[in-house]
Amino acid sequence: MKYCAAVILVQRIEEFKKNLTYIDIEKADKKRKGQYKIALEQLEAILDNRMELDVLLDPDNILRNVMMLAHLDKTDATTKK
Repeated sequence: MKYCAAVILVQRIEEFKKNLTYIDIEKADKKRKGQYKIALEQLEAILDNRMELDVLLDPDNILRNVMMLAHLDKTDATTKK
């Protein structure tokens, strides 16, 4: 993996971790059919070096997909309905 790609992926992970503070995980997990639980497990594995950062380049990776949708869940959590 190139250094540039690694830097971008780490920035996305940091942004995702920041977005998680605003998201109701249980509500979002129900909305995303249990994918948040799997994504958080994968995130923990990446941060503990049990999983390579390269998995985020796979378009079918659950963590990657949840990271891309986290800003929508953050918006849902911050707006009052």
